[in-house]
Amino acid sequence: AKVLLLGEYTILNGSKALAIPYTDFTGRWSFTAPDSEAAQLSRASLLRFMSHHSEKYLDRPRLAEDVEKGLWFDSSIPHGFGVGSSGALIAAIYETYGYKQESIQADKNSLAKLEDFFHGSSSGIDPLVSLIQNPLLIHSFDNVESYDRPVNLEGFFLLNTGKPRQTGSLVSIYQEKMKDP
Repeated sequence: AKVLLLGEYTILNGSKALAIPYTDFTGRWSFTAPDSEAAQLSRASLLRFMSHHSEKYLDRPRLAEDVEKGLWFDSSIPHGFGVGSSGALIAAIYETYGYKQESIQADKNSLAKLEDFFHGSSSGIDPLVSLIQNPLLIHSFDNVESYDRPVNLEGFFLLNTGKPRQTGSLVSIYQEKMKDP
């Protein structure tokens, strides 16, 4: 999981941002039968993703073979709460089946194209944070670096509102409002 401490949505317009991994939530691949509603939703998300044209970024035949065998992403990351559930799924797919690039920026661009499937438009930051498990300092959309200094989170906490939301529609509203100076 991830937390974007600064720059939520404005990152799509090139603002600076700081994103950190949030290790209280995790995910891993599983072939066991999904026995809960959350597990079945996770499997359904992966099955929907299989319609994405991602041959340029992934070994799709190997992924499809594993999905056919019952692969799903067993995750404690809540969906729709902004902590990167789709980013973690994309990071796991990319880590296991992806064609790694020569730089962190190139990997971010590949991850963005893959996560576009879930949100319509993605910066690639959420999956990149989940992939490298290190804070990211985003100078601009095209200039991202791993942030190796410790981030002091003393007193930081997440408050669960109990109200999930879908990022895609909120990003669309934000982008529409950005058209008005």
